[in-house]
Amino acid sequence: MMNRSLRSKIFLLLSASLLVVAVFIVFISRYEVTKALSDAEHHAMENAANLAARSLAASWNAWLDDKILMVRNERAYLMETGDLIFSALLRDDGGHRGASDDQARAQRLGAGWINQLADDPLQHFFAYDAQFKIRASSHADWIGKDISALKDFKGQPLAQSMYDESRRFKYGFAMYRAGEKIDEPVRMHYGYFAYFKDWDWVIVIAKDARGFAEQIAAQNIRMENELQESLGSMRLARSGFMFAVADDGHFVTPPSSEHKNLIDAALLERLHARADSDRHRDSADSDFPEASPHFRFDSEIGGELWHVKYHYFKPLGWTLVAMLPDSDMLLPAKKLIGRQIIVFAVILFCVWLGASFVIARIVAPLSLLARFAHRLPEQDWTAEENKAPAAIAALPAHFHDEIGQLASAFLFMNDKLRENIMQLMQETSRRGRIESELSIAHNIQLGLLPTPLEAGAQKYVDVAASMTPSKEVGGDLYDYFLLPDKKTLCFVIGDVSGKGVPAALFMAITRTLVRTTADVEIDPGRLLAAVNNRIAENNPNLMFVTLLVGMLNIETGDFVWANAGHPLPLAVSPVGEAKRLVGRSGPACGVMENAAYRTFAYRLSAGETLFGYTDGVTEAFDTAGEQYGEARLKAVFAQSGLQGEESTPAMLLSHLDSDIKRFTVGAEQSDDITLLAVRFL
Repeated sequence: MMNRSLRSKIFLLLSASLLVVAVFIVFISRYEVTKALSDAEHHAMENAANLAARSLAASWNAWLDDKILMVRNERAYLMETGDLIFSALLRDDGGHRGASDDQARAQRLGAGWINQLADDPLQHFFAYDAQFKIRASSHADWIGKDISALKDFKGQPLAQSMYDESRRFKYGFAMYRAGEKIDEPVRMHYGYFAYFKDWDWVIVIAKDARGFAEQIAAQNIRMENELQESLGSMRLARSGFMFAVADDGHFVTPPSSEHKNLIDAALLERLHARADSDRHRDSADSDFPEASPHFRFDSEIGGELWHVKYHYFKPLGWTLVAMLPDSDMLLPAKKLIGRQIIVFAVILFCVWLGASFVIARIVAPLSLLARFAHRLPEQDWTAEENKAPAAIAALPAHFHDEIGQLASAFLFMNDKLRENIMQLMQETSRRGRIESELSIAHNIQLGLLPTPLEAGAQKYVDVAASMTPSKEVGGDLYDYFLLPDKKTLCFVIGDVSGKGVPAALFMAITRTLVRTTADVEIDPGRLLAAVNNRIAENNPNLMFVTLLVGMLNIETGDFVWANAGHPLPLAVSPVGEAKRLVGRSGPACGVMENAAYRTFAYRLSAGETLFGYTDGVTEAFDTAGEQYGEARLKAVFAQSGLQGEESTPAMLLSHLDSDIKRFTVGAEQSDDITLLAVRFL
């Protein structure tokens, strides 16, 4: 099929490579052009917003200077008026500062003088004492009133704060709302508070502050008009625009009707949230823009992505916003990509035409080699001659490139395949014979295992054993048999060094030696000494075997044993408590001649079990490399389900074998595993 041929794959690979390069170049070009234009437009947006913000700040600062000058003039006037009142009060005091009667008379005179001052709607006078009670006022309704609850413009207690401030600094200024009556906050007043120390009074000269508010409102209107003129004349790219919105949500300079429908509630809410964050920053206390006051966030507006930059002007609570559609930034990049696609299409077509000839020259000999390789399995590899076709044999001489090298490799493979197949057939035949011999050896080894005890002995002892070799044949051994007196059970368990056939042969020899020696020697220590000498006297390969030999009187439970380097046996009580029999008789058999072996004795209780095993049990590994260990072995004995009269040694070994297999599941068996259990009934 066309889509599976080498020709089509080369075309596809070449096309894919060119397409990848084209897409990469187009992507990089689009990215770089878009980035450059985006940076330029964002810079233009930032410049426009900065220009509007600085213009607004300049107007505000000019108004602020006028405001400061006006406040200073008002303060100077109030302080001069206060000095006149102080002079009059000091004259009424008459110097009677030490006599309380004279001072009270002076206070009455001073209060009467203040009460007679002209009650101008734009200006009034009053004085209050340390208890915040008005002692004199040009408003008759104020006299005797408690003004402790009156608040200043910032919400602070007016009487208390100005009493403290004027006592500390001799005078102070504050703004507050009040009418003809104190509890009617009709108008805003700007007051001068001076402390008259002789009477502990605060003298207040207050002036109507409505002029401030009117001037502020007029200035705001003027700044709105100036901002509308400046923002209305600005254009960002093709479709960008600017507007200003106040904290209360009304447009200071609304966008044009063309753009007004783009300003949705979601955008205004996001702008308000951003402005609210700026409002609480320390740097927002400045009237001037910060070094980098703009922030950017993207919003889906009217189905198109718009870029929005803003600047929050805290003194007026206005947010200046510049908006630019994403399409203005992407249009030049789209035009460039269109031109690049046309250029790459022409280049791709020309490359296809030129590659057709080269591909045809490559594919033809490869197709010939493919047909030759397809016919290789059909050849008779046992024939005397197996020559390749002439067309294949001529390829190395005709092509001096990789095709010629590939043809030479095919010819070499043809020759080597015939040679290797012949060797493989011979090796398969030889291996079949070896596997057959191993199977026979396995069966012979199984045939050497002991048969069950006769019925008479089974009344006194219950014996069970198992052996799991790691290969076809193993080097572990176990055996048990009754001695000629029919009262003594001899059992043995051992582990030969090494594995495989040599270990199995050595095991068979050891088993035969133990049985032969047990006929004439019933002491386990002397029996091991005799077996050791027989093995060591003719042992050119220096093999050895660990052995545990035990003699059990099946009627009394008396047990004597000797150990030649083998793991110590365990005595398991009927309730599953396992204890190790301690004692090392001597070295492993075959290590050295004339070694002496010590015999140990132990008496079994009714129901107690002797358990012997090879190191393949405790040294079994799981997939993580952890050993089975003696603690886990003892835990199996401690399980209540395996104790009691209904349990048998065979059940114990079966459960132990299952536990070992669960522990080593997934891991390769590293050594032979042999188990032997003898229960005294």
